[in-house]
Amino acid sequence: VQKFEVTCGFFNEKSRNKECYFLILYEYDLSKKTWAQIFKSSPCIEKVGFHDIGGKITHNTENIYLSGGNIFSNELNPYNYSGKNIPNNYKDLIATTNIFGSIVQIDKLTKKHQKLSFGHRTPGGLFWDEYRNILWETEHGPRGGDELNIINKNENYGWPEVTYGKAYFRQEPSFFGTQYNIHNNFTKPFFSILVSDKFLADKGRRTSTPESFSTCSKARRF
Repeated sequence: VQKFEVTCGFFNEKSRNKECYFLILYEYDLSKKTWAQIFKSSPCIEKVGFHDIGGKITHNTENIYLSGGNIFSNELNPYNYSGKNIPNNYKDLIATTNIFGSIVQIDKLTKKHQKLSFGHRTPGGLFWDEYRNILWETEHGPRGGDELNIINKNENYGWPEVTYGKAYFRQEPSFFGTQYNIHNNFTKPFFSILVSDKFLADKGRRTSTPESFSTCSKARRF
């Protein structure tokens, strides 16, 4: 009897004291008609906007890939820092979570997971390109700076240190001193839209293609 499996998306699940939430990935076995938990986020977080969480999924024959939004930034919906000892740099802070701000790889056979990349803000899509063996990721930037990234292992894609986007109209500075309109010293996106536009991060739902994107696509044989 052939075994079929379906990997389902993230679900918010309250902690026992109902003060915070986990994101859990379940797998459904069609032959056995059973559910199995294969991934659980940490730490337990306060509920934030669904698009900030990430939770995009794709896969190939060997692995499942998940995206985690960067809830640790004060730019949109911040993690609740009150009363907590917060590391004063992103490198130490990202070590406290197994998914947020990162792309995670889960082995389909062993169910073991590892961080594939980090420095991500708000992932809008993941896609495994089986013809090129490339993992593509789209990502929302702040007021522009939407990105199309080729995901490579152990690379840092910049957020919240740098972005091609612009700062929001707020008086308070970024928690991590984000540098805007720049992307030095980090993995640069394959393509970025500098103006505030939902074309890229929302997975291309616009009916027309910007000329600059079309030109770049042809040049890079995308």
